[in-house]
Amino acid sequence: MRVIVIGHSYMVDVNQKKLDCLSALKEVKVGLIAPKSWREGSWRKRFVYRPYFSSFQQYTSTVLFEGRAGAYLYPTSFLRRVFDSFQPQLVHIEQEVFALSALQLSIFARLYNLPIVVFGWENVDRPLGFRQWSVSMVLRMMSMFIGGSSGAIALIRQWGYKGPVSVLPQFGVDTLLFQPGEVSPKPEPFVAGFAGRLVKEKGVDVLIEALNVLRSKNYNIKLLICGTGPEQEQLAYHCRNLGIFDYVEFLPALAHSQVPEFMRRLHVLALPSRSVPRWKEQFGRVIIEAMACGVPVVGSDCGAIPEVIGRNDLIFPEGDAAALASILEKLILSSTESNGYWNAVRAYGLARVQERFSMERVAIDHVDIWKQVLSKEGYRRYN
Repeated sequence: MRVIVIGHSYMVDVNQKKLDCLSALKEVKVGLIAPKSWREGSWRKRFVYRPYFSSFQQYTSTVLFEGRAGAYLYPTSFLRRVFDSFQPQLVHIEQEVFALSALQLSIFARLYNLPIVVFGWENVDRPLGFRQWSVSMVLRMMSMFIGGSSGAIALIRQWGYKGPVSVLPQFGVDTLLFQPGEVSPKPEPFVAGFAGRLVKEKGVDVLIEALNVLRSKNYNIKLLICGTGPEQEQLAYHCRNLGIFDYVEFLPALAHSQVPEFMRRLHVLALPSRSVPRWKEQFGRVIIEAMACGVPVVGSDCGAIPEVIGRNDLIFPEGDAAALASILEKLILSSTESNGYWNAVRAYGLARVQERFSMERVAIDHVDIWKQVLSKEGYRRYN
């Protein structure tokens, strides 16, 4: 089975691990199409594609409208050379259905009479405007849609897609990099943490308020906030105003290779995201990274967080600092017990990652989907 994967997310080194895991399965030969460079506005950083693995074919090109995820396009001559050289049997597009590159690659795949799988995260309805016609074309051409969450599946149905669907994250977690540290009991103080962008929708102010509730009850707890963003100064002011600044440590954004060390400093990771008009949590990759490090995770009911965590007792209503504090209190009280609640949640997270969210598991699930598509489309036709 020969599958060509297209996506600008593979500019990031850790994401290429999925394609390496796919290639290790032997039953699939993988090729990648990606931009030569990519300007990520939200991170204020320009990526240059570098191959971190040699187990799959890699094709890169300059793109039109670099850095604009919904508008960038590949040169037609480049795509023709790749398709003629690699001779794929299936085209796997990791791009939202409203992106122009999704339309471009879908048309190109159909010209080669190839089945199309599209992956998307989008879980919030928005006016499509002039893109409605391109979305309709992509929906008609694709053989399978993979949504990063059930919310993405619900949205694609709302937009009119009636074909087969599957729920699967775009990437798993590298369990060789994200491994557990010391087992409980951990020394005091109890350390809660957050990692991500410091923006209003991430709800870090709710976590700070929960910390204030717990400090008022004389719990020995501190908070590590890892990340940068426009809300950083306001969050620091909020801590000072509540009188808990000495119990909060702000850390800069870390390189991905440094994140496991940060995770292993924590007793719990919190993801208190809140919905805003054009966004709600699409997955929360830090959830599975923390779980893989043996760190319990507590999250709000924003977007996909509940289905990623998978336990109602670890979920609290958006914006409800008291409810978050209540869950954290239960974890604090049990954190020194060898057979207590904290340890049970820790074990649950480790098992959940291995069963559903390791990079190897996600690779196997991708192959199963591709086999299903090729079987329905007529596998022999593409041999």
